[in-house]
Order: sequence, then C-alpha cells, then structure tokens
Amino acid sequence: MPGGNNRTIAVTFTPTDSNEQSGTITIESDDIDEGTLAIAANGNSIVPEITTTELPNAIEDTLYVATIEVDDFDIGETYIFELVTAPEWLSIGTDTGALSETPQNDDVGVDILITVNFTGDKGFTGEASYTIAVINVNDPPVIVTTTLPDAIEGELYSVIIETIDPDESDSTMFALIEAPQWLTIDETGTVKGTPVFDDIGEGITVIITVEDNAGLSDTLTTSINVIHLPEPPVIVTTELPDAMVGLDYADTVEVEYLEIDGAITFELVESPEWLSVDTGGILSGTPAWY
Repeated sequence: MPGGNNRTIAVTFTPTDSNEQSGTITIESDDIDEGTLAIAANGNSIVPEITTTELPNAIEDTLYVATIEVDDFDIGETYIFELVTAPEWLSIGTDTGALSETPQNDDVGVDILITVNFTGDKGFTGEASYTIAVINVNDPPVIVTTTLPDAIEGELYSVIIETIDPDESDSTMFALIEAPQWLTIDETGTVKGTPVFDDIGEGITVIITVEDNAGLSDTLTTSINVIHLPEPPVIVTTELPDAMVGLDYADTVEVEYLEIDGAITFELVESPEWLSVDTGGILSGTPAWY
C-alpha cells in the first residue's frame, strides 16, 4: 500500500453451501492497489431438521406407509431414526425414516401420538411429534361354536351359538339355513326345540349363519343325532272285572309299548293264589270255596 500505511478492512464471506470451503473477493479502492484476497471459509454444517409436518392416518388391516423427511445441506450425512413414542404396531426404518406395519382392529382410535427422533453422524439431533388416527374397517362376525351336541328324543334341546364380532357396535342376526323342523333359533343365537319319536335319526344336517348389520357373515355347518332312549311300557288297563267262585276267570292286561323291537314280560307282584298271568298279559284262574 502507498506510504506504508496499514489499513484494516473487515470482510465477510458467506459460502453458498456448507461444502464450499474457499473463495475469492476482489477489492477496489482509491487508497490501495487493486488486488484480490484469497480466503478460506469455515465449513461448519448447517443444522439438519425434520421437514415432515404431518403424517397420514392409518386404516385398519391396511399396510401403513409414510416417511420422515430430514432437510440438510450436508451431502452424504447419514441419520439414525428412532420412535420415542408410538403405538406397538408401528415400526420405523432406523436408517431410512420409513414408517410401516399394519394396524389391527384393537388399534383403532384417534389422537394417537407418534414422536420421532433422529441423530446425524455429525452429532446433530432432531425430534418431531405427530398425531394420527387408525380408521376402523368393518370386520365380519365369527361363529366360535364348531359342533353341536346330540339331541334326545322327548327332551328339550337348547344350545347357545357362541360368536365374536371385533366391531362391538355391530348388531348380529342368526338364521337357520338348514335344520329339522323341530329346531329353531332366536335373536340371541339359542338353538332349541324338542324332538319326538319320528325325529330320531343320525347325521342330521344343521346350517347356521350369523350376519352383522353391514351384511358380513359367517356360517356353521354341522350335524347332530337325535338319540332314542327306550321308553317303559305303560299299562293302560285301569280296572279288572270281578271273578265268580267256581268259574274260570280270564282277562287281558292292555299295555302301550312303543319299542318296535322290544319285548315285555308280565309278573304278578300281589294277587290271590288262584290267579296267574302269562307272557301275553292274560290273567286266568278259577277261584274256589275255602
């Protein structure tokens, strides 16, 4: 500089990005010779930050996909992502920030908090919080009952069909698609009725459906037996005629017995000595003077 005067000039240099480490500034002045100064810029990193401002809602039974975006001018810097607060069904790619997994019916809800933290390889950290909802999708009712017990002729049959519906607010309707005439089902899923002798049989098909108010349904197809229990014979004769001394006595005890293949025997539990009964229920004998 002329005259040997020293002059201090303050110069500020701002790199255009964090990777620019050097540059030049041209100085023009009447007091000093024109010239250039070579300078070096301090390559300090710009602090990275999460730029994702909101997350989409999730849908029950549907794969959830979203990504946490980070804005940073440091080319090549890597990050580690972590879920600080999140529902159990949600996961995050630790090196990508990708959120994924599939919520189920029990995960349905609103104002579900998600907090994400990241750490860069240069030590910078950041955190952001979001709220999402898991939107419900109607699920069909399910019949839990897998088989029905056998019925017994002449006895009341009553069985409750057990079902579950993940959607607690749903109403359900039961129907017998195929069943014997003696069998009915009510709004509670109770199957009932009393079979009679003509209903006796094996492998009788029963098909039951349950349907929710959205039209989704489940079906149980099974079979039952109507078991016959042997019935005792019934004596329908209520009185016997009187006998006369010296005259042969004969009368038949009438019996009702529904067992086709059954056999019955008769026995006098209490009677006069002169009276007897045969295998056909015929009473006979001759009373005498004593």
